[in-house]
Amino acid sequence: MPPPTWTRPLLSVALALAGIVVLLNLISFAFGVAPLDTLRAAVAGTWGTPYGIGQVLFKATPLIFTGLAFEVGFRAGLFNIGAEGQLALGSLAAGWVGAALPHGTPWIVALPVCIAVAVVSAGLVALIPAVMRARLGV
Repeated sequence: MPPPTWTRPLLSVALALAGIVVLLNLISFAFGVAPLDTLRAAVAGTWGTPYGIGQVLFKATPLIFTGLAFEVGFRAGLFNIGAEGQLALGSLAAGWVGAALPHGTPWIVALPVCIAVAVVSAGLVALIPAVMRARLGV
């Protein structure tokens, strides 16, 4: 009898965790450190303090949104190979424009302007491969 369908997502999570453990062990052995000591240090440095938790969330959130953006396009039949570059240039452009705005600009104006600049610049990054795909079949 085949396993229930609700267990399929659990298999990928279990395989990912097993891969992490194997990789952690290999790295630990390569540096001559006990794997449990390495795991304790990793957990203490990331989830052991409020600052560590904040840093994990700060660094993971843009990657989660980039993965989500890729997945939405992929489910629509598109393959976006430049999502990380779009994120980088969009955030750079938004930060540059936000810093260049006059000092007293209210947030209700500054936020939409920065978001619009990020969207347009990220779209321009995607335009180059999109045109190459549409015109040249690359």
